[in-house]
Amino acid sequence: MSTRREQFIGESLFIVLVLLGWTPFYLEAIRADIYDAAPFLLGGFFAILAAGLTYDAGERLFGAGKGIYVAAVLTSLPAAAIVFSEPPLLSSTSLMFISAATLWFASRGKSDNPREALFFIAILSAIPLAVFGLWPPALLPLLSLFVVQHKLSLKWSTVLITAVIGLSGLAANSFLPLGLPDVLGNQPNIELSWAESTALLAPWITFLLLALIAKISWPRIIVIAVALLTLLHVYSGGAWVAIVGPAAPVLAMAITAVVLKWFDAETEGGLRNWRWFVLPLVLVFVALVVCTDREI
Repeated sequence: MSTRREQFIGESLFIVLVLLGWTPFYLEAIRADIYDAAPFLLGGFFAILAAGLTYDAGERLFGAGKGIYVAAVLTSLPAAAIVFSEPPLLSSTSLMFISAATLWFASRGKSDNPREALFFIAILSAIPLAVFGLWPPALLPLLSLFVVQHKLSLKWSTVLITAVIGLSGLAANSFLPLGLPDVLGNQPNIELSWAESTALLAPWITFLLLALIAKISWPRIIVIAVALLTLLHVYSGGAWVAIVGPAAPVLAMAITAVVLKWFDAETEGGLRNWRWFVLPLVLVFVALVVCTDREI
């Protein structure tokens, strides 16, 4: 198969997955009829850019043709779809973009010149902290540091210094009392019951739990960090969607890394057999995303 044809097939699949993953939520948002056109388009613009950057980061990290797997996970995570379709959550949508952008710079990092990637990760991580303060979702872009550390085998002291530079954005927060943006004072009802949340996230929760036993350190660290930040955010009165949505790019990358490792482990029967356990769950999950009538 020619490279051009492979690219065309990959791009077509990406578009189809975006439509399957986000169209039901998008149509529900339109029917709600509470949005002003400009911020609605702005929110969608951020989310589409986030999807594109995550796709390209997957290609750079995992090899040509592998970015489609990252896109498949990203576009089928219900939290990512909800954030995309709810522009009043501009804080979450913009953070989704920043998380994807830091991942993209991490994927572009080169061992002979890691400073470029680290510089942009530090700057992009500092921006949401400067605007939102010590808000748990604003810490998500820093998780890309674990990806670049794995790729370039950086010293942990270098990672720590970069994280401190990013956290220095908190110092500017007192001069930027912007608060969390909404649209025309309207906030949609995105609350899901525990039953709905479990039904929508169960297959990916299975992947994430299995990621904890995988022999890859950075996905494990990302899963634990997102879980802890989510608990902190929900405990302080925030909706889980508001943090898992912006975390979707790094979660998609972590899940894909583990899944590709399993499917490549042809000599490891124990890992290889997991595919027959998780694939039916993915099919059920896709059916839920496409067919279930959600009122959010």
